Amino acid sequence: LYPFATFYHSKTRFRLGEQLLRRMVAVVKPLGWKAAEFTRQKLYAQLLIRASLFSLELANYRWAEAQLREAIDLLHEPDDARDLSEAWRAMGRITRMRGNRDETRHAAAEAMRLANLANDSTRKAIAFNLHAVLASDEGEYEQSRRYLSSAIQLYEQDGYIEGAARMTCNLGSSYARALDVDKAQPYYEQSLAMGEVVQSPMIVMVNVSNLAHVMRVKGKFDEAKQLYQQSLQLAREMGIERWIAANLMGLGQTYLSAREFPQAITTLRGCIEVGHRSQNYPDVLGGMSLLGMTWAQQGKVVPALRLMRFVEQHSATLARDKATHAELLEELLEELPPKLVEETSAWAAAQEIEDVARWLEGELAAPA
Repeated sequence: LYPFATFYHSKTRFRLGEQLLRRMVAVVKPLGWKAAEFTRQKLYAQLLIRASLFSLELANYRWAEAQLREAIDLLHEPDDARDLSEAWRAMGRITRMRGNRDETRHAAAEAMRLANLANDSTRKAIAFNLHAVLASDEGEYEQSRRYLSSAIQLYEQDGYIEGAARMTCNLGSSYARALDVDKAQPYYEQSLAMGEVVQSPMIVMVNVSNLAHVMRVKGKFDEAKQLYQQSLQLAREMGIERWIAANLMGLGQTYLSAREFPQAITTLRGCIEVGHRSQNYPDVLGGMSLLGMTWAQQGKVVPALRLMRFVEQHSATLARDKATHAELLEELLEELPPKLVEETSAWAAAQEIEDVARWLEGELAAPA
């Protein structure tokens, strides 16, 4: 069964893989073991970790976290350092989605420490990527590139094309987030070509989405829409909700840039709903930021300011999204009456994401 699970993950058949691994966990768990029976205990923990990786792609974060915590408790250093590194890296993905930066830093540090302890180049590269994602989230793009370059070097030494392709894609994104799409585009195209060579639907889907972003920034809105729709269809076929949300966000931003406001609102609403359902808070906040910008351009300044102020102060908001609405937010704060600014700021400070999601449902359901 285990080789089948590995195959399913490489081909992004995550739902089948998750079902298979859960069956394996259910078979092994009742067997029981004595404290000295480390082989069976380690096998069980490894299955928990592998199952959680499928669950992460399907946004089953609560289940994945529970399995990872159980696996971490069962494994021991230094013999199980490799598996522990993988578990902490996966845990870091969960805490990042929830906006817990301190916990994500701890997970990244543990993943790297354990990868070094195991002297495992693949796990080191994966840990470098988690550090790179954190740095990019906080706007530290040069640092992010240094981490990614280290990861690419390790993958190339091992001849692991798929890993190098993923990091090359992320290297492009570090430039795109810094608003340099001309530098980003060749990395995306290189990663896309590598993904096609290794026949990875995931790498192809992600890079099509990234190239859509490049087209949008260059003002080629029709090309951007076509690419986002193509990537969105692939994400839906694979059932990857975080990329469904990401493509909806990009498509919504393209409609906004083209001043097609009704389409932008409908699409961004879908992004927020998918992100909220899967507890992917960065995407929820990114969608809220763009929705606020859309409302502001329609003259709906109070709900727009509420949303952008809430996004601005939330711990899970990415530096990219703050930068996206920074200029417009500054204009609103300068032009609106101080009392209105104070009221909207107080409202934003008192809300949680669940509160804002409920408020949005009412706002979006109200007649235009």
